[in-house]
Amino acid sequence: MSHSPRKFIQEVVIFRGDKDCKLINLESLEYPFVVPLMMNCQKDNKDLISSSITNSIQRNGTFLIDLDKLPNRKDVFADDNGAWTLKGTRSKCYSIEKDADGQVVALNKTGQWYADIVVRRRPYVSHVPNFIKPLYLLNMTRT
Repeated sequence: MSHSPRKFIQEVVIFRGDKDCKLINLESLEYPFVVPLMMNCQKDNKDLISSSITNSIQRNGTFLIDLDKLPNRKDVFADDNGAWTLKGTRSKCYSIEKDADGQVVALNKTGQWYADIVVRRRPYVSHVPNFIKPLYLLNMTRT
């Protein structure tokens, strides 16, 4: 079991002057940390959520993008680094622990039949020469 912080403590950086595009530095990209953070973001960490896509990325970075704010959700699959191609899908099942306020505080890995949520990581790669960068979209589907 892993616990995710209710409030994000580290610095949020405005990416290339676009106030709607925020670069964040997470202490872990593992599901038990990231998923509760994402599920609580709308209430506890709205300042982490980007509403525009990134361009001209030259290093690894993490962005939480609200796909509903984009003019076209498919915009995340292409940028100035080229088109992104799906390279498989992995699913993991978890039960959710909530605190007294109803906020998700932890995930416990479980079997499919006992899961509260199924998380699918979908790695995408760009085919720009000398620049291969995975993009992970987390689809969270309640069972």
